[in-house]
Amino acid sequence: MMTTVPYWHVDAFSDRPFAGNPAAVMVFDTWPADPVLQAMAEENNFAETAFLIPDAGGAADWELRWFTPACEIRLCGHATLASGHILLGREPRRDRVTFRTRLSGLLEVHRDGTGSRLALPAIRTQPSTWPEAIAALGGPEPLEVHRNPDGYTIVLFESEAQVRALAPDFRALGALGGDLFI
Repeated sequence: MMTTVPYWHVDAFSDRPFAGNPAAVMVFDTWPADPVLQAMAEENNFAETAFLIPDAGGAADWELRWFTPACEIRLCGHATLASGHILLGREPRRDRVTFRTRLSGLLEVHRDGTGSRLALPAIRTQPSTWPEAIAALGGPEPLEVHRNPDGYTIVLFESEAQVRALAPDFRALGALGGDLFI
């Protein structure tokens, strides 16, 4: 039996097609089984696919989950922004949309002129070092490294050019654990 699922390909952080950070957005009435969500994300083959259902609990407008082609993740800014863009585009009278997530709490996307603005949770970090991760990022020595025990690592480089020149060894990063790198 074939089922129709609404699907959008959104290029976040861009004002033109085929630029920015792509994400898939898919909307359901109820959650499919997790293996189905994972298979869809794998087939979409974007860094993240955002899956949405209406929030029946009333804490937010929508429930939101993110999957990579390999696993479910805790937080994804660009796929959240893409989800807000789609939902606000479907309801032009709305100024904001809220999301309840399983691992990152409540998130909001607000209409902001011709674009959207995303509110993410504050994640406290501490100055740190992590030579193995820095080596796996494949670039120059960063100005600063900050970490959070819940698996968030923020790496500050001197310039955009240094960030764009990074050549990450994703296998080496994956072997270090499930940290999210910003």
